[in-house]
Amino acid sequence: MTEIVQVWADNDVDGKLAAGVLRLIVVHESVALNPMYSGGRSQIVKVFTPNERHIGTFHAIVMPDGSVAHRHPKDYTLRDCSRIRVESE
Repeated sequence: MTEIVQVWADNDVDGKLAAGVLRLIVVHESVALNPMYSGGRSQIVKVFTPNERHIGTFHAIVMPDGSVAHRHPKDYTLRDCSRIRVESE
């Protein structure tokens, strides 16, 4: 498990997203280029706390039926304001 995936899990970001505790803003969307996700949309999504603090960003592939075929964190801000980032792909 990469450091960012571990930190994402340790801070229960997915659980908080599911509970509606965090706010999401799609900042970029385009057609998914991988044929495996044909018809899907590639999204870059910023994650905010209830106090409007940007704490992370993730990439997702959303299919036409609304299901998420793929998702992974791109960056996460720690409490000390340092940021963990995934190298550019």
